Amino acid sequence: YKHIFNHLEPGGQLGLFLAQGEFASSFETKNEIIENLNSANFQKINITDTSDTYRIVYAEKNIG
Repeated sequence: YKHIFNHLEPGGQLGLFLAQGEFASSFETKNEIIENLNSANFQKINITDTSDTYRIVYAEKNIG
C-alpha cells in the first residue's frame, strides 16, 4: 500500500475491489487491511463486505 500512497497526490483516494474464491483462497482480514493501510499513512479507511466473496476498501491520502 505504501507504493500506491507514494504515487497519490494529497487528497488522493484509493479504492479496491477484492474477491476471494476462484481468484484467491482468502482475504486479508479487516484488521490486517486497516493495519497495513495505517502503516502506509492512509486515513478515512472504510471496508465494506458486500458478500462472503467480495469486499470494497476505500482510503484517502491526507491533504497536509
